[in-house]
Amino acid sequence: SVQMSRNVGTSQLRDAVMGTVSVGRTTEAHEVRGLYSFGIKDANSMISQLTDDDFGTGIGTNIATHHFRFDYALRKGVVFQNLIFRQTERRSSNPAASFFVPLGRSTPVTWRYQGQLAISF
Repeated sequence: SVQMSRNVGTSQLRDAVMGTVSVGRTTEAHEVRGLYSFGIKDANSMISQLTDDDFGTGIGTNIATHHFRFDYALRKGVVFQNLIFRQTERRSSNPAASFFVPLGRSTPVTWRYQGQLAISF
């Protein structure tokens, strides 16, 4: 799947894009699924507080994120999900242009692992 966004209320750094590839399924016991997503959310692409659902990075915009996921179905309706995020910041602040971001380009690459048990009824 591919998702794209453009903020028409600004003239720069206003685009966001995300692509996802998924292989496998986890509907029955012992099935597996692999998922890879890549997303770019430029600094002015959207309201930061509303953007964290897809990647769960804790930083809403001005990021490029690789998201790797491996799911294993323990039984029908119970899936162990393993998520790994690799995040880099896109731009640095430019006070001369009145452009400020909380984390700039010099911020080190962030890696994060999240494991969770998803139960569906």
